[in-house]
This record gives sequence, C-alpha cells and structure tokens, in this order.
Amino acid sequence: MTSSPQLTETIRQAMDVFTTRSMHEWSRYVKTTGLSMPQFGILMHLYYRSSCGISHLSEHLDVSAPAASQLVDRLVQHGLLERV
Repeated sequence: MTSSPQLTETIRQAMDVFTTRSMHEWSRYVKTTGLSMPQFGILMHLYYRSSCGISHLSEHLDVSAPAASQLVDRLVQHGLLERV
C-alpha cells in the first residue's frame, strides 16, 4: 500500500496532467468557435450563474468595466447573449 504523502503526490500529478490536457482541449475548442478565452469565460460564468451585471463580470475577469462591456457587446453581436 502507498504511503499518504506518496498517494497525495500521485493524485497531484494526475490532476496536473488532467488540468493541462483539459485546458488544451478547451483552448482548441474556443479557437474553432472564433471566441476569445475571456468571451468563453463570460459564457461559462453566465451559464452557471444565469445572469449578472457588468461590474460583477469585470471583477470576475479582473478587467475594467468598459473592457467587460466590450466583451459582452461582441457576444451580443454574435447572437450568443442578450443584454437586458
């Protein structure tokens, strides 16, 4: 049986591999859709949260409110979001 520190390290290594591969696949998918990673981040955030304001998105993405607003506007132009 493996020791606890050894098991912990094995789990960390597996999670590192999984995370790297997962992010690579998400990045590849996002590139095929023509979205930027921040735009995709907004869509994922709204999917799980349903709705929120620009100020919340700007804090979540660590960008200014005008930058978040521009990202949302591009998603609206592509028909992926509706601003209310």
